[in-house]
Amino acid sequence: MPDDLNDFPRRGMLRDRDHQRLDDLLTALLADLAAGAVTADQVRIELAHLIGAVDIGNRTEVDASLDLGRKRAQRR
Repeated sequence: MPDDLNDFPRRGMLRDRDHQRLDDLLTALLADLAAGAVTADQVRIELAHLIGAVDIGNRTEVDASLDLGRKRAQRR
């Protein structure tokens, strides 16, 4: 599978290793939401940003969004 998003055969495709990062992001966002650290609107905005980045094929933004899950987990 191509490593660079510009080489992807179709838009919106995540790399295999991104699936764990996505799981980490969702887990962290839901934990923060349950703890009152973020609002539902903030969660929606973050997910919309990630979905938009995947849809247009912006690998830099996809990586930045997925890295938020790791950063959020480290702060806890």
